[in-house]
Amino acid sequence: MNPVIAIEAFKLKAKIYLWIGVAIIALILIIFILMAAVLDNTAGAGEVTLENLDDTEAQVAQFLLNKGLEPIHVAAIMGNIQKESGFDSGIEEREPNRHGTRGFGLLQWTNPGGGGGRRSELFAFADSQGVEPANVNMQMEFLWSEMTREGIAFNYTSNQWPSSRPYSGFLQATDLNAGRSENNPAYYFGRWFLRPDYQRANWDFRIRRAQHFYNAITTGNMGTEIIDSTAPGACPSGGLTWPVPDCHRISSPFGNRPNPFGGGTQFHNGIDISCGGINGQPIVASGNGTVMVAGWVTGYGNYVRIDHGGGIHTYYAHMLEDSIAVRVRDQVTAGQRIGAVGTTGASTGPHLHWTILVGGQAVNPCTWRR
Repeated sequence: MNPVIAIEAFKLKAKIYLWIGVAIIALILIIFILMAAVLDNTAGAGEVTLENLDDTEAQVAQFLLNKGLEPIHVAAIMGNIQKESGFDSGIEEREPNRHGTRGFGLLQWTNPGGGGGRRSELFAFADSQGVEPANVNMQMEFLWSEMTREGIAFNYTSNQWPSSRPYSGFLQATDLNAGRSENNPAYYFGRWFLRPDYQRANWDFRIRRAQHFYNAITTGNMGTEIIDSTAPGACPSGGLTWPVPDCHRISSPFGNRPNPFGGGTQFHNGIDISCGGINGQPIVASGNGTVMVAGWVTGYGNYVRIDHGGGIHTYYAHMLEDSIAVRVRDQVTAGQRIGAVGTTGASTGPHLHWTILVGGQAVNPCTWRR
């Protein structure tokens, strides 16, 4: 072969091998970059935060996460707990339910017809564990034992999945935006585990609350419905005294909102203040004044209204049964105890509904200035 041709052939081969080597190195780098991105995204998807949850909510969420549930299923259960008890593990229904007993605890366990049933089983389990029936971790262990039983037809003596809607179906439901469908874990859990005998059980409220809990667990942001009134400028309340000293969490703000007792929207003329374990916490007068109403008012349950002068009134609704500590025409001072938080009247769980009236018109406590 001509030496010149041989040299040129060698150079061509060298160039080809060089470009092949560069391509291989580039491909390897691309693979490493893609793997790093996948690992980073996977790590981010698995991160959870419980910082925006109160103590009982965080305890419930951590228990379920420790059992291996995904955040979306944790949130689905928590949305239902919010509707049943407001995360008050010691709350008991005011009146006997249609089964003849009072529901108790996070999921309002009850006995049918006054006989043996879930409430009796819960109390027996608490006794076997040497703890009070209101113990949160014990109630969650009891719930877990009920949840993970498969393929047994529902009966009223024990929470059980119907054989046609098993626990595995709950785990396969993954869309909190799916409304009242089988693919919505909040609806699936409430409809087929808690309330299989109910056609209506405030499903929209349960789903909405589940969505908020999911946001809180996965992003740290509960959404606009939950406000920390102690955050700078969050809810100055016109300089009035905050009515629940031990709870500064607004669970439903002033203004239009979805109707918690049916479809559509309604105007909410105050704010709802609620925390886990709030049932029974003291309510105080928001300022000096004269008690105008102290008693039962339809819809509002146990209710107190105070005239602070200058056309300013405040009222406090859904107070605990027998907790009202003032009478009509009593003079009260700011910070004086007037009752305790409860869930009387038209209420979805323990909270205080607090309204400020100025000249007979409701104003937003979080934007109103004197």
